[in-house]
Amino acid sequence: MEDIELKDGEAIEDLQCGGLKIIQSEELYRFSSDSVILANAVEAPRGACVVDLGCGSGVISLLLSKKTQARKIVGIEIQKALSDMAARSVLLNGLRDKIQIVNCDLREAHKAVGNECADAVAFNPPYEKGNQELKKDKDKAACFAELNASLPDFCTAAKRLLKFGGSCYLIIKAKRLADAVCCLKQNGLEPKQMTLVKRVGGIIDSAVITAKKGGKSGLAVCVKNINDKELQ
Repeated sequence: MEDIELKDGEAIEDLQCGGLKIIQSEELYRFSSDSVILANAVEAPRGACVVDLGCGSGVISLLLSKKTQARKIVGIEIQKALSDMAARSVLLNGLRDKIQIVNCDLREAHKAVGNECADAVAFNPPYEKGNQELKKDKDKAACFAELNASLPDFCTAAKRLLKFGGSCYLIIKAKRLADAVCCLKQNGLEPKQMTLVKRVGGIIDSAVITAKKGGKSGLAVCVKNINDKELQ
């Protein structure tokens, strides 16, 4: 690992996965368990290229470097402060040859990375639509609400980046499942598997969807109970 200079309010935390560390900030968005759940769902064979849309602090990209056999992982993040933090986490873990962080609008990702370059695309999109109250703290709110990019924007970006037959993975709140399925299908990303996520002792509040570009119709649905061990 390289020595990395931390900024005010930052700390290095253990991801409890293959020795991975991540830089987190008290002032910026901190990743949630949904990011870990999504990373656990992504499949990428040896030599694959994976794009992590809206990568935030880079947690999914980092986890995929250990949980898959992907050759290349590209994290796309529009917020400069977050993309800088993610890039430093990549250096901290000595993964500069495997993970690239790109600071750009995800709607332009295909121009920065390449059309139909990815075998898999993963994203944990903002769950809420933007409103005036959330805009009071725009930097943090943009990670929770559609201030910089909407769910359709994420799906369109995935379509542009994926090779034919490539897989798209996303986690979404249950209340927006219908929106997610519609957006995926409108972009030629056919939902193939839906895993309803139930927290232990709780209710189903989110789902992981796997869709295939150019896939045939046919959806398998299951329910999965999540415990603390599966959040590592």
